[in-house]
Amino acid sequence: LTGGVATFFVRSGKPTIPQSDFAVTFQDACRTAAGDPTAMRLATAVGDKVAVSVSGKPAVAELRLQVAPLGARGIAFGEAGTLVAASDAAAWSVWDLNTIEMDSSPVFQVQADASSASHDGLIAISPNGGTLFAQDGPRSLVAFAPRSATRLGTVTIGDTDSTVRVTSLIPTALTDTAVAGLSDGSMRRWSLTKGTTEPLGIAHGPGPMLLAATVDGCRFAACGADGRVVMYDGTTAEVLCASLPITGMPTALCCGEPGDVVVATKLP
Repeated sequence: LTGGVATFFVRSGKPTIPQSDFAVTFQDACRTAAGDPTAMRLATAVGDKVAVSVSGKPAVAELRLQVAPLGARGIAFGEAGTLVAASDAAAWSVWDLNTIEMDSSPVFQVQADASSASHDGLIAISPNGGTLFAQDGPRSLVAFAPRSATRLGTVTIGDTDSTVRVTSLIPTALTDTAVAGLSDGSMRRWSLTKGTTEPLGIAHGPGPMLLAATVDGCRFAACGADGRVVMYDGTTAEVLCASLPITGMPTALCCGEPGDVVVATKLP
């Protein structure tokens, strides 16, 4: 991500957007993820490594997990920050931070069915750590049990339109459920138990749908090309609140606690 980015804070329950609190410039492409409700665990993927910082635990403050020479495509936390996962161009890996000091080998590693050169390598873990959701193609997702490497299911989303791509992927409070944002400005909920996907939420118009979930999965936010930020209940998908449109093209979304949303927009 290069160029200027204006960042807005949208507090749940307030329908208006304040002025941007700050603007930053990113010089190097990187991906970040927060781990637990207290934000004590942070992972940053740059190049072929994932650096994990755990506040109050110096032994792993500089931990660098080797992903692959081709670089990390996505990272995620689960199980209250105990598990950290990463995707690369050909596989998915999960490490247990409770045992990482003794053995840096992943507790889970599975080869992908398709090279992530054809997609963004999106990845997510359910809050309780029971399910790993991953992008396996431009329109396909796969799910595993991280600690047993058991494949739980696969699905193709937007199969009636081959031009639609998955642009974001988040877990919910339900272990068997994930939500995918699509390039047509829509989103769909995938239930492993039901074996189906269903459309969700407010239409945002053509353009990539960005999604972000709270650490516990109880709420998630969506933002599309129209610039509106909508907060949903993570279990029922009920709309909790919606903002007025933000100026600029949304480029990233992040949920805080208890209900704040940070939106980055590309400056002219």
